[in-house]
Amino acid sequence: MQIERAERSCFGVETWSPRFVDYLFVAFNTSAAFSPTDTPVLATWAKVLNMVQSLISIAIVAILVSRAVGVL
Repeated sequence: MQIERAERSCFGVETWSPRFVDYLFVAFNTSAAFSPTDTPVLATWAKVLNMVQSLISIAIVAILVSRAVGVL
């Protein structure tokens, strides 16, 4: 118990509560395959940038697939 409390106070998470961006980030990463799996993203700006990067990747894949289907 003591170690867990020390770790929580070290990271400043004892008063943290999830916001809209946190829920959006979890939902987006659950539905997209281009999500971080082993690296926790903690900052809100990093979560938004990560979602933008995933959205760009999905768009590129969709464009490539549509072009490939168009060639057929």
